[in-house]
Amino acid sequence: MKTIKLLLGNSEVRFGNLIETLVRKGCADQAILECTRVAESGDLAQKGCEGAFDLIIAVPEKVRPDRRPQGTLGPFGETVRAISAIKAQRTTPVIALLSKEQEQAALIEAGADYVVGVPFNCEELKALVRQVLALTQPAAGAVPTRWSFAEALIRGFHRLTQS
Repeated sequence: MKTIKLLLGNSEVRFGNLIETLVRKGCADQAILECTRVAESGDLAQKGCEGAFDLIIAVPEKVRPDRRPQGTLGPFGETVRAISAIKAQRTTPVIALLSKEQEQAALIEAGADYVVGVPFNCEELKALVRQVLALTQPAAGAVPTRWSFAEALIRGFHRLTQS
């Protein structure tokens, strides 16, 4: 099975968990996901330039800027700088998740391949991840190979009410 390496730039744990879960579900039974998380823009730039990642997802508003003696550009500006540095050395696809539409142009200019608005549709993000990673779409109506406890309860209740 193929291994996908994801670099996730985000300092908020819950939002990071959601994104990682969506990418895992997007990979489904086609790949194993290895996720590296970074919270600061300097780490994002360093790991993005040095590592062999298949995909980078950055949340500019949630990446902390580095502490520099000369000052910072703020979370957004430092993330734009990091994406620009990564794209100068690597061709790794970058997806940026952003809540402010007026800042999309700066991310695209820095080299982000896709900019997705927050809030986003989870199914659309999974489809975008599959497209970027060149994974096939899951078959429509395919039964998952492994159910969660909640899914098993719902299916059991559904069967009971149909009887």
